[in-house]
Amino acid sequence: MTINYTTLLPTIVSNYEGEMENSIFHGKGTAQFYSGNVYTGYFYKGSMHGQGKYEWNDGDIYEGTFENNSLTGKGCYWWVNGFHYQGDVLNGMRHGHGTFKKIMEPVSTETPQYPVGMCYVGEWVQGKRQGRGLLKYTEDGTFFDGEWYDNKKHGHGIMQYSSGNTYEGDWVHDVRQGHGIMTWKDRGEQYIGEWKNGKPHGYGEYIWFQDSNDNMPYHNIYKDNLGQFKMGLREGYGIFNYSTGAKYVGHWKENMKHGYGHYITENGRMYEGEFRDDNMAGVTELEYSQGGTMPK
Repeated sequence: MTINYTTLLPTIVSNYEGEMENSIFHGKGTAQFYSGNVYTGYFYKGSMHGQGKYEWNDGDIYEGTFENNSLTGKGCYWWVNGFHYQGDVLNGMRHGHGTFKKIMEPVSTETPQYPVGMCYVGEWVQGKRQGRGLLKYTEDGTFFDGEWYDNKKHGHGIMQYSSGNTYEGDWVHDVRQGHGIMTWKDRGEQYIGEWKNGKPHGYGEYIWFQDSNDNMPYHNIYKDNLGQFKMGLREGYGIFNYSTGAKYVGHWKENMKHGYGHYITENGRMYEGEFRDDNMAGVTELEYSQGGTMPK
């Protein structure tokens, strides 16, 4: 049956076609609103309740469960800007577990869509990424798999960048902070230790790898730095092992040997004393028994 009602729903209905009970929308029907929005689905005592489909006048679509006129339960959103969501919904917002992704073609529930660009699978709280989730960009291979809070990386997680470089460790509001491991695949380097404001800061170890023919790192052919860092630079006490076999144990300032330390050459000669700005105080070069100068 077709009846015009204007006051039964919070959004004013201009036309209704469907089942009724005691002159109230009840059962399956279609309601058209003066705003141009359309609902097709089930009603219960005058309210949208049960499975249904809601279409906004701008082309956005929700299809899923309703509870007393609220989009609540499980459902799917299609937005005209190319995004799609499928999962748990509470009061119209993504809440619980769900998948949010960019789809290729303009919105249509009649034709299949394929993910492009970005995709997030995980937990939501009131429309924001919160809890455990995986965000990936299919075009360049970038992804983050870990913990979220208020739409930001927060807690423990693994980030792979488009370069192939990776960071696994702690995050605070989208910034690397706490303890973590950064591997620069393109440079053959790795840092293991403490971070602050996105940079190595505190105690850590810096390693340089030499790749073999099968692109696997030889851990016994490397240079490394074990000690303290400040905003990405060697600062304080640390140990630096050179690939030549030489070694420096002592103090650093702004990435330079500075303060008390001792330096051992690859052939066993040693200098112990004060360093200033990467040089020995009073002596600028150390002659090896086989010739050459002290590396920096």
